Amino acid sequence: MASLLLVIPLGLVGYSIWRSTRQPIFLLSIPFFQVMGASIFLDKISIFWIPGRFERPLIIILWLLVLSLIYYLIFLKMYFHQQRKWEIFPLIFPYEYIILLIFGLWCFNFVTNLITYNYDQSVFQEGINLLTMFIGYFLLRGIFLKASSKDINDFINFILFVNMIALGIFIADYSMNLGLLPPSYSETLYQNTLIRRSYLPTPMFWLGIAYVLSITKWKLKEIILIVFSLIAILLSGTRSLLLITGILFVTASILQFTQRNDRKYLGQKLLVISILGVLLLGIVTTYFQANLNYFSERFSEITNIASISQNNTLNVRVFDIQQTFTMIQQPNLLTGIGFVGQETGYWLGNLYIWFADSDWSAVLWHYGFLGLGLFCGLYFLSMVESLKYYLISTLEQARYWLMLLLLVLAIVIYSLFSWTTFNLDQYYVLSFFPFALITVGLLKLKYKSNE
Repeated sequence: MASLLLVIPLGLVGYSIWRSTRQPIFLLSIPFFQVMGASIFLDKISIFWIPGRFERPLIIILWLLVLSLIYYLIFLKMYFHQQRKWEIFPLIFPYEYIILLIFGLWCFNFVTNLITYNYDQSVFQEGINLLTMFIGYFLLRGIFLKASSKDINDFINFILFVNMIALGIFIADYSMNLGLLPPSYSETLYQNTLIRRSYLPTPMFWLGIAYVLSITKWKLKEIILIVFSLIAILLSGTRSLLLITGILFVTASILQFTQRNDRKYLGQKLLVISILGVLLLGIVTTYFQANLNYFSERFSEITNIASISQNNTLNVRVFDIQQTFTMIQQPNLLTGIGFVGQETGYWLGNLYIWFADSDWSAVLWHYGFLGLGLFCGLYFLSMVESLKYYLISTLEQARYWLMLLLLVLAIVIYSLFSWTTFNLDQYYVLSFFPFALITVGLLKLKYKSNE
């Protein structure tokens, strides 16, 4: 069985390498596979975790650096003979300046932490791990900027196909008790049924939902992707995933109703959603009654705000944020604690648990209220720019901007319930991936208008 499982990751990697001979952007598939990790069994292939003495964020960023170098070498001659003059390092104001300000805050905290804690190794390691967020952003941004719109679209479609495979693996493993996937960090035994509430890196999941909802005329692949996503949500019993998916659906439907080209297909999509909803409910009721009961019970717990309990996690999250705020105190309220490690006595055992329940706790801890404001500004401007160009763009471009709007909106809301940007399982490197897509879209519009 172990050797059989290698067929999936090796097949995906082999296809990516073959495809990169025609579209070099597919070289980027490998870091995305590394972030997906165990969900597609890539953790079983040792070569992709070399050099093993480093932590995984640094391993992935080193692979991304090497693959980026190969990408640029392939097109080196073309770059030197371009008819169009590219700026050396174009920036989108004020959007990307916020990212640079966050990076400046990282530099300040990194240097001051090292000096304050006598160059503690854990401080250095955590700071470098978070540095990979910015390196990953600028590497992805540079490659996407050089790639054609078709190449970017093909690449996103391929990542979504891999996302569909990962969802299919989770559903099959769960429903047939195959034991292929490793134990989840969040599992609950309910009515003699093991509820596994974590199964896939969040950005990939939300990218799939946003992509499907941005398209009004669904084909077979969109239907399969949304079905797999909804089944996975129901099996996991994760309330926030279902609630946010509903919010995205309503948002997309309202915006598409304002577009004449999308409006005529909106009724068809609503009909398909209704039919799929009835069928899925019938399947879950028939084969996964315990999961449905668990899901219903968790929703009923939302109204019980009197006490902190395992299911009533709203109070737990509020408590964790209050504790994070209490731990920071003066004079660290403005810039945060930074990257203090366990050896210094600051990295208490519950801290990562708090981050898992709210990404904003991690932002507040690392970057203080200044960082909190910068991240809020980054998310806000991302959604404003995406909405603006959705409303004024042509049909294909509008779908691209709607996908990005829904993706950022999902991350913003989900950050209230779980970790997203600062998720250790996502290894930081692709945390700013949505912003890279937005930046590239804005820059391509700029270049097109100047031609």
